[in-house]
Parts: sequence; structure tokens; C-alpha cells
Amino acid sequence: MRRIIAVLIIMFLNTLLYSVDLENEKKEIEKMLMAPCCWVATIDVHPSEISDQMKKEIAEFLKQGKTKDEILKYYVDKYGERILAVPQSPWQKYSV
Repeated sequence: MRRIIAVLIIMFLNTLLYSVDLENEKKEIEKMLMAPCCWVATIDVHPSEISDQMKKEIAEFLKQGKTKDEILKYYVDKYGERILAVPQSPWQKYSV
């Protein structure tokens, strides 16, 4: 019985830590993308429908197992380099 409880506790803690990691990754990505409605703020702080939608998309992409680079590439392909809060230097490439 103790082993079962120990296994359940470990599984719960792993799930909790994984959720925290995803949330931290989501917040990091949100700080890297400009709101495409007006291009004046990043989506983590911009109060707009498109920012809210992008936040939901990012959360879903992360749940699907996409990497930060894959998600950034998706938005660059959709909106162009302007979507990045800090533009990539010409010699930087995505690792995708």
C-alpha cells in the first residue's frame, strides 16, 4: 500500500512540475512576440483579442510538444520578422 501511495505522489509531483515548466515556457514566449494589432507591446502585457488568442495558441502548441523555436517560427512565417520583440540577427537560424 505504501508503494502505491509513493508512486501516486511521485506521479502527481511530476505532473505538477511539468505544468510549471510549460507555464514558464509559455510566459517566456509571450514576452518574445509583439501584438500584431498595433505592434506597440508584447502579447504578455497587451490587452487585445489577438494577444489573448495567441496566448491560447501558444499554450496549445506547448501541450502538443512543440518547441519554443517551432512556435516562434510559426509566428514569423505568419506575420514576418516584425512579430519578434527582439529581431533575429541575420546569421541566427532556428534549430527546427
